[in-house]
Amino acid sequence: MTATETEAGQEEKVPEKYKSIPEKVTIRRYFPKEMKFLPKPIENVQSKKLEKDGVTRFNIDGALVGGVPAVGSEIIEKDKDGKETVWVVTKAGTNMNGPHSCVVSKKEDPKKD
Repeated sequence: MTATETEAGQEEKVPEKYKSIPEKVTIRRYFPKEMKFLPKPIENVQSKKLEKDGVTRFNIDGALVGGVPAVGSEIIEKDKDGKETVWVVTKAGTNMNGPHSCVVSKKEDPKKD
């Protein structure tokens, strides 16, 4: 029996809001002092996306990305259809004993005049 099957042989219904949560994301580390991004993005970073009270945040293991992503860094998630959503870190959080919680906002496409 698989994890998604019940004892009667029917698949469990996964709520729609959980289907879009990525297991892995890509991070483009930004360095404010140098005002530039790391040349190569860090891929397949384990994360958990949380949304509460209108605030979106990603919990990320800082050890996997070389420390806490700085303000301005980008977190790129892909949904099940391969569509990318880019989030910009607006507040970098630290946690000594667990994942770092980064508050993010969705990156908007540049407006065309």
